Amino acid sequence: NLDGVSEKKKIRVRRYGKQKKLLKPILEIKSKKGFETKKEIYRIDELEGLRFNDLENLELIKNIVNSKKKAKNVVYPILTTNYDRQYFVSNNGRIRATVDYNLKSTHLKNLSQIDIVKNFSSYCVLEFKYPTNLDKYVRENLRQITLRLSKNSKFINSAFELPNYLS
Repeated sequence: NLDGVSEKKKIRVRRYGKQKKLLKPILEIKSKKGFETKKEIYRIDELEGLRFNDLENLELIKNIVNSKKKAKNVVYPILTTNYDRQYFVSNNGRIRATVDYNLKSTHLKNLSQIDIVKNFSSYCVLEFKYPTNLDKYVRENLRQITLRLSKNSKFINSAFELPNYLS
């Protein structure tokens, strides 16, 4: 883990498949405290097959997510991000890795932008996933590989950066 916010919570609806349709949606609440990450996952079958490119459906998504998360503050859908992903597992089975590419995003907060898709096709994110007790082992083995380690957030990239074809 590189320097960053030591405590945070991320709430998202994870989905699979078509860009503007919810397929196998789950509510994922990811909490980070120091180097430890905890993930709570809830199925939200009520949203299966829903198209989220209109105001009524976004309101339904907001209401269902807020009823499931049972928090004090209301959360609103503001962004959708989708990408292709490949999965890998080390030979010893102790470390997983994902490679995300073909990142695309659409802002949902302002419905006038619902048909504008930001395309970050040159972005490629490699993420290693392992328990904290393997941190030293992973870092020692990564020294042999030339990598530029950096913090990355597909949400932050999508919300605040210009796609490569506009910059």
